[in-house]
Amino acid sequence: MPDEFHHEIVGRAAKVVYKKCRQIFGLSMSFDQWRRLKYSYYTAHAAEIAVRPGALEAWRMFEQSGLRQALVSNSDRIVVNANIRVLGLETPGFISVSINDVVRGKPDPEPYERAATLLGLKPQQCIAIEDSPTGVQAALAAGSHIIAWPEDRMLEFPSGIQPVTELEPTVKELLQYST
Repeated sequence: MPDEFHHEIVGRAAKVVYKKCRQIFGLSMSFDQWRRLKYSYYTAHAAEIAVRPGALEAWRMFEQSGLRQALVSNSDRIVVNANIRVLGLETPGFISVSINDVVRGKPDPEPYERAATLLGLKPQQCIAIEDSPTGVQAALAAGSHIIAWPEDRMLEFPSGIQPVTELEPTVKELLQYST
């Protein structure tokens, strides 16, 4: 895949990615066929996906500090659940919001609003750690605080959002103010 393709699809819902594949690569299968193929492959190989350095450590630090957390994704539930299982986060009461749990996915604020509600909070009381401009737009629209932590340094974020290159110092700073 060309780099620019990744820039266009990161953080986007499956339907958007499918349409881009049709447009750029001439994909001819139906959305349902593509989705079944994609998710069959994904779930079979989820354990092989490399975990982003620092992500699980940050999750665990927040967990140990007693902060409530939710995973908010523009992916379908099948992908979200596969990731939760592979990461060892599957526990009773685990809160996650997938694109299947909302009417409108990111960049709409609904996923973050739903996550805040499930946490018993207002979006303004939450901090979203996001890796995509689409997710940042959603969190901004919900009124959440934002830490942009993209893997792809070429992504363009909304004005006023300065991405961080390392999450750990930011997490430690947040934990200092959360007590």
